Amino acid sequence: MQYTTPQVLEIVGISRRTLQAWIADGKVNKPGGQGTGRLWEVSEVKTLLDLKQNSVRGRKPRKRANGEGE
Repeated sequence: MQYTTPQVLEIVGISRRTLQAWIADGKVNKPGGQGTGRLWEVSEVKTLLDLKQNSVRGRKPRKRANGEGE
């Protein structure tokens, strides 16, 4: 079975921006195909699910002028 990118985003629960960042960082490969015909294999979706589960959620706290929030 294969999935379109919008389907994958919904299944995994991530934004397109997050997916693009993971591809740019080399955490996941681009799906096969060209243009709008790119399709994701089940194994690739499982990789994305694992990556999301193991990733740190949310942003790191900003450092304050007094050094707190580190």
